[in-house]
Amino acid sequence: MCNCKNVEIGSYDNQVIRLSWWNNKEICIDKCIVDEIELLWDNEIRTEGCCCGHNKLKAMINVHEGHHQRMINLGYKFWINIHDTICYEPKSC
Repeated sequence: MCNCKNVEIGSYDNQVIRLSWWNNKEICIDKCIVDEIELLWDNEIRTEGCCCGHNKLKAMINVHEGHHQRMINLGYKFWINIHDTICYEPKSC
């Protein structure tokens, strides 16, 4: 479950900054899913967006299109959002 309290959607409150392994750029990640994102990174799965949902929306992780099968192999469930983007359900939320 998300541990956000009074964090608005689109806010950078309750986030940490990490350097991505593929381009060494800073990425903001919600604290409650940072361990899971880092585990995906340790498995060389490139994330392209994530949000814990802040107890208001469904949590999601987006990955590089070449990494979808790897997410399925790791047991992640997914759905397609209104923008035709594959969204994976974090296991830690």
